[in-house]
Amino acid sequence: MRRFVMFVRDNGPIISLGIGTTCVAAFALLTESTLHKLGFLALVLLGVGLMAGIIWARKHITELSKPPDTGA
Repeated sequence: MRRFVMFVRDNGPIISLGIGTTCVAAFALLTESTLHKLGFLALVLLGVGLMAGIIWARKHITELSKPPDTGA
């Protein structure tokens, strides 16, 4: 149970953004108006970009927090 809680704590924002982006993509498929489709697709791209940005920032911060290798 502890591992599941840690997984959700670490990946919760990405999971929730993925679910929300998927719902907006479904709205884009189901709507008939071209203008609304473009708006929904823009929101989908924003969601995917935000998820990629969170993943990039997490990796970058992890690399910065590691102690430097002295090579000794």
